[in-house]
Amino acid sequence: MKKRLTYLGAVGIVLIFGVFLFWDNQANHKFTSVFSVEPTYEGQNLTYWMQHWYQQYGQRNLAAEEAVRTMGTNAVPYLVKWITQPAHNQADQDQVSRALKGFEILGSVASPAIPDLVKAIGRNGNFPAVALGYIGTNAIPALTNRLLESASNAKQSGILSSLFFSSRQPRESFYVPRNIFCALSFYGTNAQPAVPALIAYIQNPNAREAGDAAGVLAMAGHNQPKIVFPVLFNCFSNSPGMVRFDVADALSTFGTNAVSAIPLLLFGLQDPDAQVRAHIAVAIKKIAPNTPHALDPVIQNLENGEACQQTIYILGTLGTNGMEALPGLLKCLRSGSAADRPHAERCILKLDGFTDEKIEALGENLSHPNELTYGETYATLGKFASRSQLAFAILLKQGLLGNHTEDWRVQARFPLMNISRADLTFLLQCLDDPDAQVRSGALLVFHDLERSVPQAIPKLRELAEKDPDPDVRSRAADMLKLQSQ
Repeated sequence: MKKRLTYLGAVGIVLIFGVFLFWDNQANHKFTSVFSVEPTYEGQNLTYWMQHWYQQYGQRNLAAEEAVRTMGTNAVPYLVKWITQPAHNQADQDQVSRALKGFEILGSVASPAIPDLVKAIGRNGNFPAVALGYIGTNAIPALTNRLLESASNAKQSGILSSLFFSSRQPRESFYVPRNIFCALSFYGTNAQPAVPALIAYIQNPNAREAGDAAGVLAMAGHNQPKIVFPVLFNCFSNSPGMVRFDVADALSTFGTNAVSAIPLLLFGLQDPDAQVRAHIAVAIKKIAPNTPHALDPVIQNLENGEACQQTIYILGTLGTNGMEALPGLLKCLRSGSAADRPHAERCILKLDGFTDEKIEALGENLSHPNELTYGETYATLGKFASRSQLAFAILLKQGLLGNHTEDWRVQARFPLMNISRADLTFLLQCLDDPDAQVRSGALLVFHDLERSVPQAIPKLRELAEKDPDPDVRSRAADMLKLQSQ
């Protein structure tokens, strides 16, 4: 009896140990076991090097990069484990981020990780997808297979409910298609082998992300317009509005080579959604820049306050070709919401070129009560002030001598000082400005320069003796004393 119990106990221990090994093998993605030891470099293991990825002050640690390269495929099992394990806290998230850095260094050397990374797509944000992007085009077959599976497994009825938990939180499967497109987007035209799968996905009625797929198809099939255009045209014609604006964006990447799409896009301008109309209008402008009134829908959105932020964003992609929409942009800048105005300012910078009207509209925003709005204006005017005397003068008056806090006045002072150190032209011109506050602000900058400016002395003497403003006379007199020292 005792022997039998001993035998059964031994069998039980073996079984428990076997289950433990199996569990460990699964948890480590069949790469590692409970007895495995991390690879080392110069006496330190992989964990150590990943934790020391950056040196002090954010500089990259070249020794850590060399360590990962030297470990090569031996590091892959651990990188896979770290990037796919659930991230419950900041420490877990840091480990996921470090693992991604490892894949970035290894590149195609990490190809053995492709099956596990593809299986984990949708987990931990888009980290596994980005890792596949770093690995390179070896991942295309596995990615496209997973993409087609995601569409074929989806049932037309109840598809949305299957993508969410009862709490309405998305399941991992919800993110799969979009993350696959994220990975493929790393490859540019080298993703051409994915074109057949992308076409099949777009044509599948169960495809949830046809718009995103259109953008990747345009990228991967950029050298195959005869194959790609019919698919994109059909998708544009038979899809809801939000997909159409993605398709319009995709067609615009072909530039003038997509001129055959213009009739279809012009018809699409009848879409009831303001955001969709804006994307289509900008696509037309990119493909056929001389199309009359191409940006009318964009201007109307800006003037009517419809979908302003999205309209401003897509307008900014035109650069100087978007100048036609400047009147609507200025109206948004002057009377738009506090949330819209900073976006309008950034778009104005992208349009390049500047006019007094544009500068004056920016200056008006320095009086806006919203800190985000006037803060963006300080930055924008600071970039124009080296090329525009008006922008320089507005910063002097409303920035340096305005009603904002000292922190914001410092934001105005720095560009004024840097511009004046490089070239005194605008500063000297401001001494003749009819506005006393501009003259006073210019004298403040002169004081801060702490340098001799002989050519300014006659004007300083005139201001000190004859200026009608007592503050200007006082500051000019102080500057004369400093110049004489």
